[in-house]
Amino acid sequence: MILQDELVLITGNRHRLAGSKQVRLTDLAGELLIVQGSKSMLRERIVQALKESGTPFSLGVENIAIEAIKRMVAEGLGIGFVPLMCVREEAARGQLDTLKVDGVSNKWNLWLVRQRGPFTFGGSPGVH
Repeated sequence: MILQDELVLITGNRHRLAGSKQVRLTDLAGELLIVQGSKSMLRERIVQALKESGTPFSLGVENIAIEAIKRMVAEGLGIGFVPLMCVREEAARGQLDTLKVDGVSNKWNLWLVRQRGPFTFGGSPGVH
C-alpha cells in the first residue's frame, strides 16, 4: 500500500443532504447513485451496505470515470462515492459537498502494482 485515503459521499451544493458532515445509509433512500464500474470493489461495498441496511436505492449510471461522476453530481443528477483525494479541490471551492456515511467503511487503500517481465502491447508478446 502506498497511500490510505478516505471514501466520501459527494453531493451537489443544492442537494438536500448538502451541508451535512455525516449521514446514515437510510438517509440515502431513493437517491440516484452514480458509481464507477459494475465490477468494482467500491460498487460492491456500497451496494452491499445499502442492501444490508434495507435502504432502497437506484443505480443511475455505471462504468463511468470519476471526473464524469463529479460533473454529474455537481449538476444535481445524483450522488456518488469517490476517494476524497479526487474531490478535495472541488470541495474546497464549494462546488461539491463531501459527507461521511455511517455504515460504509471509509478506508480507501491505494496500491502500486507493477507487471513483471517485458511489457506487451495489444496482447501480442514482444511488441513494444
